[in-house]
Amino acid sequence: MARVRAVYDRLKINAELAPFFTDLPARLASSHLVVSRSGAGTVAELAAIGRPSILVPLPGAIDQDQFANAGVLAQADGALRIAQAEFTPDRLASEISAFAAEPAKLTAMARRARSRRPARCRRAAGRSGGESCRNLGQELGFERFDVMAGLVPAIHVLHEG
Repeated sequence: MARVRAVYDRLKINAELAPFFTDLPARLASSHLVVSRSGAGTVAELAAIGRPSILVPLPGAIDQDQFANAGVLAQADGALRIAQAEFTPDRLASEISAFAAEPAKLTAMARRARSRRPARCRRAAGRSGGESCRNLGQELGFERFDVMAGLVPAIHVLHEG
């Protein structure tokens, strides 16, 4: 984290860094855009609260579950799925710049992400885990759904840990 802090300081980026945030639901709720891996727990959270996202599936998984998970929101136009090989600083800057130039697109993506939330899901947005969370993943069509073990966010850029 010290290396990241040094780079941010050099680039004059004001960011809050921590190994773990206990208020992740509030951080997600206040995000205009989430950049993240696409584990089932993360994608379910994004659908439940309706947040637009740039999803970067973890490569190398035997069953490519993160690629499929990201596809749930990408096919609904609620997320942009970018393969890790294509996920470069320039590509990320380009995508964020495009969203900044057209903020209404983020609003539409949020609505489309939320459209993937099953109507009968009674899961309160912002709570993690529990049977209802597993049900949400199954209803969204994930082949394998494990309650997320934890997330390590930085400036609303999330990394599954």
